[in-house]
Amino acid sequence: MFLRTKEKFGPTTESIFGPTIKSIFGRTPESNVSMNLLKTKQLVFLFRFGRTTESNIDLHKLLKHENIIRFYSYEKQGSIYYLFLEYAADGDLLKKIESNGVIQECLAQHYFKQVLRGMILSKIPYHAEPVDIWSSGIILTVMLIGVFPWTEASHQILEYKLWLNDDYNDSPWEQIDNLILNLLRVILRDDPTERAKIIDIQSHQWLSKTYPKVFFLYPAAKLPLNVSTISNKCSIDNDETIQDNKKKRSMSKSTSIGKSTRNVHVYCENNHVFDCMLNQTNVENNNNKFYLIQLLEDNDCKKYYVWLRWGRVGYNEQNNLEHFGCDLDEAKRFFCQKFSDKTKNDFYYRHTFTKYPGKYDYVQLDYNPSTFEKVDENNKKQLVAIEQLKSLPVPESKLDKRIQNLIQLICNIQAMEEALLEMKFDARKNPLGKLSSTQIKAGYAALKEIETYIKTNKFNSAFIEANNTYYTRIPHEFGRSTPPLIKTIQQLKHEIELLEALDDIEIAFTTLNINTNTRLNPIDQHYEQLKCKLYPIEKHEDIYILIDKYLQSTHASTHQQYKMEIEHIFKVERENEDKLFKDVGNKMLLWHGSRLTNFAGIMSQGLRIAPPEAPVTGYMFGKGLYFADMSSKSANYCYPTPSKNTGLVLLTEVSLGKCHELLHADNNAHRLPEGLSSVKGLGSIAPDLKNAVTLDDGVVVPMGPVESTNVVNPKGYTLNYNEYIVYDTKQVRIRYLIKLKFLFK
Repeated sequence: MFLRTKEKFGPTTESIFGPTIKSIFGRTPESNVSMNLLKTKQLVFLFRFGRTTESNIDLHKLLKHENIIRFYSYEKQGSIYYLFLEYAADGDLLKKIESNGVIQECLAQHYFKQVLRGMILSKIPYHAEPVDIWSSGIILTVMLIGVFPWTEASHQILEYKLWLNDDYNDSPWEQIDNLILNLLRVILRDDPTERAKIIDIQSHQWLSKTYPKVFFLYPAAKLPLNVSTISNKCSIDNDETIQDNKKKRSMSKSTSIGKSTRNVHVYCENNHVFDCMLNQTNVENNNNKFYLIQLLEDNDCKKYYVWLRWGRVGYNEQNNLEHFGCDLDEAKRFFCQKFSDKTKNDFYYRHTFTKYPGKYDYVQLDYNPSTFEKVDENNKKQLVAIEQLKSLPVPESKLDKRIQNLIQLICNIQAMEEALLEMKFDARKNPLGKLSSTQIKAGYAALKEIETYIKTNKFNSAFIEANNTYYTRIPHEFGRSTPPLIKTIQQLKHEIELLEALDDIEIAFTTLNINTNTRLNPIDQHYEQLKCKLYPIEKHEDIYILIDKYLQSTHASTHQQYKMEIEHIFKVERENEDKLFKDVGNKMLLWHGSRLTNFAGIMSQGLRIAPPEAPVTGYMFGKGLYFADMSSKSANYCYPTPSKNTGLVLLTEVSLGKCHELLHADNNAHRLPEGLSSVKGLGSIAPDLKNAVTLDDGVVVPMGPVESTNVVNPKGYTLNYNEYIVYDTKQVRIRYLIKLKFLFK
């Protein structure tokens, strides 16, 4: 199946009509034409039903249906035919899924409508409809999750049995929107007579759902006053001034050339921002390079430039400035041609990008209203008012000083950059800017593929290509060294941690840049944006004394490289968390630690389970939320050092219900036996339950001192300490946030 898209132009494709050697773009998508080359031998093979080549062509020209590619005309030169066809730009659906992993929901809807239209026959009884309806449901599922939902629609297959029993809480259904899931329920019915009809599907609510299109102005860049005097080979002044920190954060490098500058901005048209970041990594050839293309428009006059930058990730780049005067069309043509040369894709179809071997990959950046100013004629007065407010003196914070310090700690952009730098991702030097959540998910998908090769111990060319794909999607800074192959579980876990950090930081950027109230102190703004109330607890209060005792009495003997002191404790009330809390009994107050840079995301979004795209190998008991009854076990996940000795841990109310007790790792532990609500990994050392304290609301605090549990795993490694895992975020409620000082010995 070949697809049309909603956008303006599209990339060339291979088809049964041969390679598209030229694309002719008209003023509307309907007037776009592709020219395909075919030799006489190919035509003999295609048209082998007794007609002449010309009669077959004439017959095709008569066919006018939205599901048939229009045949306009042809020319013959010797043994070669040049066929002029409708420009069907979006390629083969299955190949698109193979290359992209999943298809965005809005595009899946668009393609699914095409699938349905191809199943409708006018005035002819159609008896195979139930079979095609089933197939359409499988196609829709594959578009959304990237794989088939089950190996076979058989009652012997567990996944299929779960579906028949209306169990949609597990993978892959957990990643599909409920509205689409509602549609799939009536399509993928075991009994063909109960299956929805095409007319029912076409009238379903999801098929009429509209997806928003937003147009944003990319932040202003800088060009020289006298652009015409600059050589095409121009140098970057890396010490340029940026108008404000917000713009500096939102661009990987400022668009400044020379010391005498004036403002330009990245050109936007309809829903297209003419700015692209490309990346290519090839481990075998030690390639780790980027290519940046920007179409710039002068703020003061209608003059246009295309600025190219390229180089190795993390190193000073080379650059080239192309001048187009007032010729916008030529500037756009040059921009799109350069994008096509580097990627073999069309810029207007970058949202359905296909990665080709030896070509650059497209890095999806975050163009959302949290980062860029929304262009809207109706809100210009509001923007002027905001600018006037910005000129007023910054008001004093109304928050408790302890909360002020905490907000500054978890919203520290520099600290976020340094944390990423420790994991080989240089957010300051990296010319690829801030990755979008879509790109991060693509990174998870690449790691999942690498995981399959590690498990089977197959380190072949396909494994190397999977590494190339990952490093291309998630650019790393390795200097001049060859990017290392990810060959071990430990390396895989390290990369999962990087993506988790990137995900949290992406959430932090988004959260901390929306609904800005300029009448507030910036710290108060950030506190308001977290939608999480914090209340400092005084040292003389009973709960403070209890938590301090819990911390010290469960500090493990194997974690003696540091001592922990409490600086502050905060009671936490996250918005709507109490309403959503699911009480299944057996509630315990347990520890959870994480990097400082993750806490803006945690406090605003709550604790989150790894996405379906993530490899399962990186999680001992499957993808879930992990907690401990030993304080230092969780504190280690703060990754403290003697020079960075401040950390944050949570005390979380966890409703465990009945636990599935395990002695050894199980990546599929999330498939809980009936009647069980959590997993407990049994450790050899644990708090003595005789010392447990029960709070007024029935929550148990497993107080130390600790003792041997006499637990031994006869099949191998025994856990040192207990681990508690839940697979439903609603079974968790954050109660306290503890700020710690680590005192290294």
